Amino acid sequence: MVRVSIDFELKFSNGTYVFNRQGHQISPKSGEGKIIEGILAKQKVTREENKAQRKRFETITNKDIDGDGKIG
Repeated sequence: MVRVSIDFELKFSNGTYVFNRQGHQISPKSGEGKIIEGILAKQKVTREENKAQRKRFETITNKDIDGDGKIG
């Protein structure tokens, strides 16, 4: 295990800090960081799309599949 120090200025858009396998913190503005930011943006869009699809499916089937206690 590698001991690391956190630079709080290098926070990604989702509030996390990312380290490479050598234990160096990755900057969101670096090349690797931009790739990670792109992945995080795609994940956010996918989550929103899945949420809309879940809501539509609950309305059609009249079942609560996400466990929030509401249908739709």
